[in-house]
Amino acid sequence: MKYSKEFSVYYSEIDKFNKAKTLSILNYLEETAMSHSLSVGLGFEKLYEKGFAWILTAWHVEIEKAPVFNEKITVETWPVCFDKYFAYRHFKIVDEKGNVIVRAASKWILLDVNKRRAVKIIEDIKNCYGIDKENATKESFMDLKKIEVLGDKKQFDIRRSDIDTNNHVNNKKYVEWAIETVPYDVYENYYLSSFDVLYKKEVEYGGTVSSYCSESFRDENSAEYYHAIKSEDDLELALICTCWTKRN
Repeated sequence: MKYSKEFSVYYSEIDKFNKAKTLSILNYLEETAMSHSLSVGLGFEKLYEKGFAWILTAWHVEIEKAPVFNEKITVETWPVCFDKYFAYRHFKIVDEKGNVIVRAASKWILLDVNKRRAVKIIEDIKNCYGIDKENATKESFMDLKKIEVLGDKKQFDIRRSDIDTNNHVNNKKYVEWAIETVPYDVYENYYLSSFDVLYKKEVEYGGTVSSYCSESFRDENSAEYYHAIKSEDDLELALICTCWTKRN
């Protein structure tokens, strides 16, 4: 069952290039998923009362064109399938002319909030959403488990504002930490055209994380970087790949 939500791109959501920030794009997707859950009676508060919470484990996002300031966009989302432990939700962002400008796939687990572990997705929850088997993205999730990330790093303090309703760092922060490590001349001359994220461990308020970046390749038209977000005791929290395309 598809669900859609409309947004206007506000000034606070754009970058120096007049384009919606990656964080803003992820916010549009997350807000639409949350509204969809509310519409079927499974908003995060209701789900928490039942002892559960949805936890994001992976992203694959393809950005053909980021929305611009004051643009009206529509975000569509739908569950593609449920298996024993995972739920797969896809997204499209459509501009005013009906063009699909962003495509995304996401992978979720249902967490028992008291035991802090994944549980089987119960039939009642599956039935609330229904499914639509259309694939939004052109590519599937990248296998990030075997990547090796070396190179430069930056450290970030975990702030109170980074924490979400599940009492851990919100998933969007990891992508921000990765983007901050990309060479500045790449950020200036290329745009983020796709990225994959594999979330491995939760991290809570306090302390610091390290964001590592390693260049996979770069030429005059495109670039690719592998990233690892690690805790103070060197545990991998997330693995990320960002792909960049030369600006016109």
